[in-house]
Amino acid sequence: MNDSAVPKALVKFARSTRHGLVTHGGDGTITWCNAAAAHLLCTTSDQLCGSRGFGDKTQLTHADGTPLDPSALPSTAALRSGRDHAEGVMGLRGADHEVGRWIEVESHVTSDEDGPSVVSLLIDITDRYETRSEVAATLRTFQLSLQPSWIPSLKGVEVDARCRPASGTLVGGGDFYDVLELGDNCAAFFLGDMQGHGIGPATETFVARHTLRAAAYHAGDPSTALDWLHQALQSSISGRSCTAAFGRVERSGDGARVEYSLAGHPQPLLLRRQAAAEFHGEG
Repeated sequence: MNDSAVPKALVKFARSTRHGLVTHGGDGTITWCNAAAAHLLCTTSDQLCGSRGFGDKTQLTHADGTPLDPSALPSTAALRSGRDHAEGVMGLRGADHEVGRWIEVESHVTSDEDGPSVVSLLIDITDRYETRSEVAATLRTFQLSLQPSWIPSLKGVEVDARCRPASGTLVGGGDFYDVLELGDNCAAFFLGDMQGHGIGPATETFVARHTLRAAAYHAGDPSTALDWLHQALQSSISGRSCTAAFGRVERSGDGARVEYSLAGHPQPLLLRRQAAAEFHGEG
């Protein structure tokens, strides 16, 4: 299809924008594209028109890098449903099998005397997406640095820890915990959750964790340690909430005594030998 068969307003916009524009016929075949679309997809207008995907030189991927089936393209979904459709992030993998470009695709349903058709807008987000990925990697490294590198042992007491975020990933989350040896027969432990995800919450998580680490050595009892945390976070201008639990374990004879305090955190579970687990204390 040449420019004369495309609405003049669309052609004018297509020539002035740096974004790609592609039209699809009722069977999904590409009928027209602007030069920006061909460049974005690493092909030519002649090669692109008449194809049902986005050309033969690139493989489409989801944001996680897994292949994207052409039948799942926004344009195909829009034609199938009769409603506009968008794909948040789509990768273009070249002949070297590397994703060299990231795009967002919005497909809008139109109709004329020939029946339904679709106009797709292709937006190059490579720089923005790669920057976001780099920030996520930095946050992940920072978050891992907030986890203890090792868990100390206390004679006669088994200590273990796991951190499994509900989102399945440690990307700027607010979860934190630690276990500190305070002597041969005493240890302190704490865990908490800072509201939100991203750089701000991660920074305040850093403050919370190190405040409680200092409190473990100098504050004395658990409730005072949590008061230290409260005072430290009061100076924050974000207004984020933080829940925390702080406790001390002391060996005494053949047993051990656990003392803890909660600040909005869920109650701990107490598991007795040959008995069902039960929540302990008050949340």
